[in-house]
Amino acid sequence: MAGKFYTIMIIPHAKARYRNLRLPRNLVVAGAVVLGLLMISALLLPRYFVISSRQAASLAEMESENSTLREANERYDHDISQLRSKLAGFEKKATKFALMAGVGDLPTDQLPAGSPGEFPVDFAPSVLRPGYLNEEISILKRRAEALDESYSILDRTYADQAVRLATTPSISPTKGIVGSGYGQRSDPFTSQREFHPGLDIVANAGTPVYATADGVVTRAGRLGSYGKAVFLSHGHGFATRYAHLSAVDVRPGQKVRRGDLLGKVGATGRALGFHLHYEVLLRDLKVDPMQYILDESRIF
Repeated sequence: MAGKFYTIMIIPHAKARYRNLRLPRNLVVAGAVVLGLLMISALLLPRYFVISSRQAASLAEMESENSTLREANERYDHDISQLRSKLAGFEKKATKFALMAGVGDLPTDQLPAGSPGEFPVDFAPSVLRPGYLNEEISILKRRAEALDESYSILDRTYADQAVRLATTPSISPTKGIVGSGYGQRSDPFTSQREFHPGLDIVANAGTPVYATADGVVTRAGRLGSYGKAVFLSHGHGFATRYAHLSAVDVRPGQKVRRGDLLGKVGATGRALGFHLHYEVLLRDLKVDPMQYILDESRIF
């Protein structure tokens, strides 16, 4: 048993009897180990708290940054969806303008299938595979470039056609009621069936009469059965005639623009009442004027 115990002597300051405390060696060693661990823990615990506090602060900062990134991604998703929708709208308009101008095969029509919207407009790109944003931006860039080229083509086409569009009859010459249209009718003087080559618009005396397209006055004044009348030449094969006027406000050789005043409604010449007789000629052939009136709300 020798060597397996430690003896601790306790000597009081007074005259009291001293005491011996005999402890097993294992107990002493265990106590020393525990005391050492406690001392180490006391030394490390503050550092642990500091590190834990820093990690907690870092985690909170990361959560805040993640929240900010999520909000930014949602804004990007929304902005990309709106941009995709606007591009689609512009592409539709470009197609309509192309049809009106007679232009085919625009660059926007030549995009690969799926390019006008690889992802649905209402689909959140944030759930797509990594790299979706770069792909979508690349698609939108190609669409924007094609759209820009398409509008450049349309701009040049419309510029080339501007003169022709301006010289094509397209508005009502006056405001009133259609009394007789283009085609077969009963002659108001003879009651015989005849072909009526123009459009009669009944209106009050003095109602203004306007040029329906840009052109040059070729004749103006009293012209036989037309009464007081104005003849216009518009170029590109078009000509118009305005008859039975009460007054003429232009002269031969004068240039006029669409909407310029030519005269006023009357009943001169072969007419039974106040009205405007309006004719449209294409390559010297009289055609239906109604086909060249876009603002039909002015006549009824």
